[in-house]
Amino acid sequence: MKLNSAFALLLLVVVVTPVNGQRGRRDSSAFYGRNSKVMKETLDDLAAASQRATCQVRDGRMNLILGTVFSSDGLIVTKNSEIQNVTDLKCVFGDGAEFSAKVVTTFPQYDLALLKVATKNLVPVKVDQEAIKVEAGQIVVSCDQEGKAMSMGLVTANPRKFVTRQRSIGPTRGFLGVLCRPSDEGLVIRAVTERSGAERAGLERGDVILEMEGKKVTTMTKLVEFLTEYQPNQKVQMSVTRGDEKLDVKATLGKNPRAQTDENDQWGGGPFSDRRFGFPKVIPHDSVIKPQQCGGPLLNSDGKVIGLNIARAFRAASYAVPIQVVEDFVKQNQGLARSK
Repeated sequence: MKLNSAFALLLLVVVVTPVNGQRGRRDSSAFYGRNSKVMKETLDDLAAASQRATCQVRDGRMNLILGTVFSSDGLIVTKNSEIQNVTDLKCVFGDGAEFSAKVVTTFPQYDLALLKVATKNLVPVKVDQEAIKVEAGQIVVSCDQEGKAMSMGLVTANPRKFVTRQRSIGPTRGFLGVLCRPSDEGLVIRAVTERSGAERAGLERGDVILEMEGKKVTTMTKLVEFLTEYQPNQKVQMSVTRGDEKLDVKATLGKNPRAQTDENDQWGGGPFSDRRFGFPKVIPHDSVIKPQQCGGPLLNSDGKVIGLNIARAFRAASYAVPIQVVEDFVKQNQGLARSK
């Protein structure tokens, strides 16, 4: 079933379902939101077409980001900033196939990395010239490595460069110095800033932050909100796990070396991608995806790939690199990939 017909069918159900005013009963139309279970199940046939062309990029067993296949002989494109300093880079597919990967080259302007794995049996995405034509209002869906629809939305503007204004963070906010990703247990530390309070406290990559001063922190947004209540040089008590060991850590906060963030962050909606600005040209859409769900394909209503999700930017905006840009990047570096 194509996305346009599926969307129209569910939209009809939402529109014609009467509002139930009885206390204690839920309006059934609430179950048909565009990111509801019903909608995602309806879109799974569409998403399944990209399953074998999408993989999970990992550092060992730690999920980092998605990747998209661009050649049968092992060329995969992903988000570069999410795989920096990775020591055990792997690409894992929905059918369980797993390959060690190496970085061939990068495209800093778009935060892209070209990976290579040792196989000749991959199924690449198909780039259709008609899919290159992207306009505001198009319905789009983002998919994962298991052929499931993660989110659907609309292209909100024609592809172009988006310039963002910046505002200063108050200089008195405490700075811990960790880069994390959410997990079921807490916040997994992906990187520790040199000479930061986190480094001085002995925190390491792979540690999981459970609590700060007895308060659970499950997202980077929650962590930032917590730190706004503390000033540099104040100490915070943390509960951390390292493998099977639980640790109590006390860290002394410092000053934020990057005293800027985007003014739109005041509206919430995070977590956001660490690299989310400065792309020469992107497709903006309002699908709600997580930072670790970038790197995968963005499909139009015919199931054709129109871009590669590159950033969760704002509360109501995600960005994708136009598929032609990604394809050109791969073609220009095929020779380099074969030589490695």
